[in-house]
Amino acid sequence: MTYEDKALGALLGLVCGDVIGTLTKTIPPDKMPEKMDHLQDISAMDPLASFITRGSPEKQMNQVQRAINHITLPGLYSLHAQQALIIMETLQLHQKIDLGYMAGIYLQWARYQTRNPLGLFRGEDQAFKKFLNRLLGFIPPHESGVHGFDMAAAAKIAPLGIYYAHNDMELIKAITECTIITHRDIRSIALAAVVAYTISCHVFNAPPIRNTSFLKALYRFIYEAELQISEHPMVYWSETTRHEVSEAIRTLADLLHSPSPETGIRMEPGKPTSNFRASASALESFMPIFSRFLVSGDGFAGALSDAVKEAENPAATGAMSGALYGASLGRDKIPSRWLNQIYHILPITNRAQALINKTGPVNGLGSLYELEKTLCSLQNDYRKKCRSRFEKFFPFKL
Repeated sequence: MTYEDKALGALLGLVCGDVIGTLTKTIPPDKMPEKMDHLQDISAMDPLASFITRGSPEKQMNQVQRAINHITLPGLYSLHAQQALIIMETLQLHQKIDLGYMAGIYLQWARYQTRNPLGLFRGEDQAFKKFLNRLLGFIPPHESGVHGFDMAAAAKIAPLGIYYAHNDMELIKAITECTIITHRDIRSIALAAVVAYTISCHVFNAPPIRNTSFLKALYRFIYEAELQISEHPMVYWSETTRHEVSEAIRTLADLLHSPSPETGIRMEPGKPTSNFRASASALESFMPIFSRFLVSGDGFAGALSDAVKEAENPAATGAMSGALYGASLGRDKIPSRWLNQIYHILPITNRAQALINKTGPVNGLGSLYELEKTLCSLQNDYRKKCRSRFEKFFPFKL
C-alpha cells in the first residue's frame, strides 16, 4: 500500500466510522442488524420505525416525541467528522493550527439559525454543547475547552497524524493547540496524541506496528507529550493525572506481550482484553478499543462493527476506530457500499487528498460552510418527513 492509500484510508475511515457509529446511536440495540458488518444499505436503515413499538399508543408517542428531534439522516456524519474537516481546512489555508481561525468557524457554525441547538453541528455530546456555550459567551478559545475527560478529542485528530508525521515536536504542539479549544484535561489531549501518533506510524510504517518496539516508541512519545502539554498554562493536570495515559500504554504493553504476574492475563492476536483497569472511566473505555485495534485480524467492516456496537459513545468510537483501521488497512479496504452512501463523500475525498498532498488552498473545493449548510437542510427535510410519517401513524400532531 502507498502512503496516500493509507492516509486516505485514515481520513475517510474517520468519516465512515462516524456515520456507522451515529447510525447505531439513533437505533435501539434490539432493532439493529445482528451483524453491522453485513449491513449493505445504510439508507435503508429507519431510525423512526425502530422507535415505533407494539406497546401502547402513549408509549409509542412519547418515544417518538423524544427521538424525532435527534434522529440523524442515515449516511450523515456528526460533529466528530465535522471537526476533523475544520482541522483539515485550517491546515490547508494556514499550514498550521490557527486557533483564532478555528474558533471563528466554530462560532459561525454554532450561530447558524436552525432548529438544531448546536447550529450546523450534529450530535448530542453534552461536553461539546458546554464548550460551544462557553465560546459563544465570549470565553477566549484557549480557555473555552471543558474540564472533562473523554475520548472526543481523539475522534477528530487523525488529520494531524498525517500532516505532522515525522515531526514529533510539531505534532505534540499541534495536538495541544488543536485540542485545547474543546478539552483542557491533560488526559483528553494525551489520548488524542495516542491516536495521532499511531496513525502517523501506520501511514509511514516506522517503527513496525503492533509489536514491542512500536509500543515502546508510543510510550516514549506520550510521556514526552504529557510533559509538554502540562507546560501549557490552560491545561488541567495533577501529579496523579499527568502521566496517567502513558502509564496505561505501558500497562497495555505488559498485557499484550507477557502474562501479568498479578492476573496471569496475556493478550493473544484476535482476543482483545476486557481486563484492563484504569482509574478514569474514559480511559477504561479507550484502552480496550485500542487494544482491540492492536490485535485484531478482522477487516475494516467487522472491526468497526465490533468497536461501535457496545460503545458508550458509538459516534466518537466509530470515528476514532475508523481512522485507526483505515490507516492500517488502506482506503481500498473500506467497504464501497458504505462510502458511496455517505453524503458529499466526493468533496470530502477531494479535501482529504489536498491535505495529504499538502497542496494548500485548492480552487474548486467549494466552501465548507456552504457544504454543511446543505447537509443541515437535508437533515431538516428528513426530520420533517419523519414528523409527517408520525402524524399519519398517530391521529394528532407533535
